Amino acid sequence: MSKLASLGANAEAKRDRDRKLRGSSGAASEGKSLQAWSCSCGWTGVVKDLKADPKTWAPSCPSCGRSDGLSAQAG
Repeated sequence: MSKLASLGANAEAKRDRDRKLRGSSGAASEGKSLQAWSCSCGWTGVVKDLKADPKTWAPSCPSCGRSDGLSAQAG
């Protein structure tokens, strides 16, 4: 009986883990490479042009310095 309960718990944990992983979205999750980036300020460029925000280490626009206006386009 305890083995059956253990199997049920493991199956439930696996289901939850799979559900979380499936929640990923975006081009990189679909196996596509991100080649172009753009910012709401009008800047466009490639990933090597992006800077890192010194406080959060998030990618930021090299033109205006903001990270919240960035969007990526898959290649």
